[in-house]
Amino acid sequence: MGKIAALLLAAGLSTRMGTTSKALLPWENTTLIDYQVESLRNAGVDFIIVVTGFQHEKLKPQILSMSNIKIIYNPLYHTGKASSVKAGLSLIDPNSIDAILVCSVDQPRNHLTIRSILDQHIQTQSLVTIPTFLGKGGHPTVFSYSLFEEMKAITDSTFGLKSIIHNHPVDLFEVGTKEILIDLNTRSDYEKASGNNSY
Repeated sequence: MGKIAALLLAAGLSTRMGTTSKALLPWENTTLIDYQVESLRNAGVDFIIVVTGFQHEKLKPQILSMSNIKIIYNPLYHTGKASSVKAGLSLIDPNSIDAILVCSVDQPRNHLTIRSILDQHIQTQSLVTIPTFLGKGGHPTVFSYSLFEEMKAITDSTFGLKSIIHNHPVDLFEVGTKEILIDLNTRSDYEKASGNNSY
């Protein structure tokens, strides 16, 4: 597999969840942040960057306890996801990677799921790879290193990474698990998923 960098976005306000930080919620006998990092590692990701914002001081010790993880604080986290993506990209040398995987801490994924998406992306040499389940798009999304400069220029006013997705050919990769659709926005989402998170 090619050399992969992952942006794990954990800067959000958690407003709809009604908790101090979604990243620290229990998941699979650990926390969401730990589960996600371990999944990325086991999927073969070489370089993991966690982007924090809201509750940075609470998350920082947890992240720093993990080995070989880069952490960056996004002071503009309240403006939207685009600023967090760009903060994470600032730690990447595009000449040293083949692809960038973008995932959110509230979208937990098994390492086998992540690995299958990355394998598909590298094998097809696509510009953008998006997993689907029964035709419905999910996450995470993988971008070719060749889109690095475009990713650095995104804004929330132009719909962030969606603007890149809309402007380039996309490989819609059908997977066999609805796990790629999990998105823990609300307490109800979390309770439903955590009560049945063996996808």
